[in-house]
Amino acid sequence: MKPAAIKKGKILVVDDEPGVRALLEKVLTQSGHSVDTIDDASKALDKLDAGVSYDVILTDARMPGMSGTEMYSRILEKTPEMKNKIIFITGDVMGADIKVFLTQNKLPYLAKPFDVELLKDKIEVIMMAGQPENDNKGRSSR
Repeated sequence: MKPAAIKKGKILVVDDEPGVRALLEKVLTQSGHSVDTIDDASKALDKLDAGVSYDVILTDARMPGMSGTEMYSRILEKTPEMKNKIIFITGDVMGADIKVFLTQNKLPYLAKPFDVELLKDKIEVIMMAGQPENDNKGRSSR
């Protein structure tokens, strides 16, 4: 049985591919989340530096200019509490350097093309982790 009331959150999508941004925005908005999309990691950092906060950040691992992994490191320098709220999206050919980074840091990731339901599940886990324990009563664990 699916839990009745899953918390909806504010999600930032950072990906240089317009098709991926559009797909994620559509899927996440239909799921009830508020979604901002940005095509560049430095613009995302500017937005965060300006005080905009997010419950979850989805980022491409490889982008022109600043990579998603570099953006992740810079975010953690200023807001370490975001550590478990960033999901990486990787191309179908993941370089060894990216795989090592994700594995060593125990970071959630999805490989393109990814399963939308798996993405929703990963977001749900992050959203639920941010809720007080008493809000989770009556919900099935996965």
